[in-house]
Amino acid sequence: MKVLQKILFVSISMVIFFFMYINARELSRVEIICEPNVKIYINDEFKGITTRGLNGMIIDNLRQGIYDIRAVRGKASPRGKYAANHRATDEMLEKEFEIENNTTTKIMINFSENRMEISSKKIREERPPNDFNQNTIRHNSQNNRIKRKEPTNNDFNQNKIRRNSQENRLKKKEPINMDININDNNDWPSPNEFVPVDIMPEMVYQAPPEYIPMNDGVTRTVWVKALVDKKGMVKKAIIDKSSRVDAFDKAALEAAYKNRFKPAIKDGKPVFVWVMYEVKFQ
Repeated sequence: MKVLQKILFVSISMVIFFFMYINARELSRVEIICEPNVKIYINDEFKGITTRGLNGMIIDNLRQGIYDIRAVRGKASPRGKYAANHRATDEMLEKEFEIENNTTTKIMINFSENRMEISSKKIREERPPNDFNQNTIRHNSQNNRIKRKEPTNNDFNQNKIRRNSQENRLKKKEPINMDININDNNDWPSPNEFVPVDIMPEMVYQAPPEYIPMNDGVTRTVWVKALVDKKGMVKKAIIDKSSRVDAFDKAALEAAYKNRFKPAIKDGKPVFVWVMYEVKFQ
């Protein structure tokens, strides 16, 4: 009898987890690209205010269906409990759009041109390569050290030059204080500058950060802000929100320069723009 109860309990648990997994896959997200301090309503429900850091705002966990979006811009920045209200003098753009399961819908809002563009695409499940794990990397690294020949004086000098060069490159990638002027080129926007674009950058490769042993089992998150150039390369990277652990912040910053993007597009041409994303250490 106890065996049957255990089998029944396991079966019910598996069915519950299966439906939870299917339900999670059906949820979609909406990315709104807009200037800051714009109030967003979805089906007459106030969802929040666009921010400069995200170049708009992100709304997660929406189900398949037809929605109505309304963007309201006023002269004064909305604050406090009055943020959801708007006046007759405010500017407003409104449009209807449809959401399918497991998709990302991008909505470009441009008040200067009085237009709202909507596009959507399927969410891809990003999986790391099968051979990527820290034990394999450590094992290969040890084998390479064993196979390496004994160093000569010439090899020692070359290694020393190479090591100094690497240290100099790493020093350039240290976190930069937001109060310091980091613009080395007049074409580069500042981290908090709003850049209107037609297509936002899309990350096509996210480099894994350096492996850091964790014994406390706590997940730590680092928010990185990166400047993507016209070729999809990262020219600058800074910490927008720290994990409060220097080792994790440094690992996230160093990995940021190895990421690759599809560049932002404005009027058919690639442009510089800042993007923000999170790096989780588990």
